[in-house]
Amino acid sequence: MVSGILFICTISIVTTWITGTLRIPIPGAIFGLLLLTFICAMRGKPGASLDRSSQLFTLLIPLLIMPSCIGIMEHWHLIKKEWLAILVAITSSVLFTLITTPWLYSKLKAANESNEREAL
Repeated sequence: MVSGILFICTISIVTTWITGTLRIPIPGAIFGLLLLTFICAMRGKPGASLDRSSQLFTLLIPLLIMPSCIGIMEHWHLIKKEWLAILVAITSSVLFTLITTPWLYSKLKAANESNEREAL
């Protein structure tokens, strides 16, 4: 489990450094999550140590979300000023997700079923 936590922390530190150094407009945590997803996809599975470590982090999600909530309250004046733009952005992204997720699921499911039929 310790090796999984070290792996996750290393990816977080490295990707934060990369995004800061290269001035990539993506937060280091998001870039790290994408990199971790890519690594797990290439390996085919996360591995036992990473699996156990991620379960520990799942239990600690409320503690991980708290700094974001505090950051929102710190910028409350901006939220009050730009509430309409924020509302439109959140609403449009939720609608986009609600539309594309079932569509993508059906496409992937159909492709998976056709691959299974070809394998037989």
